Amino acid sequence: MRNFIVHEYEGIDYSRVWETVTESLPAIVPHLLAIYNAFDFPPDFTPPPPP
Repeated sequence: MRNFIVHEYEGIDYSRVWETVTESLPAIVPHLLAIYNAFDFPPDFTPPPPP
């Protein structure tokens, strides 16, 4: 999807993008948190705010 969005400006199906964000993306959040939690960050570490 990234390649299509980057190169096919006029052909983007925004409903498909929204479907991906709301349905597919939440499924990988636990995996991303597991990866994040696997790192040994210092106790005072604060991740940067999202963009």
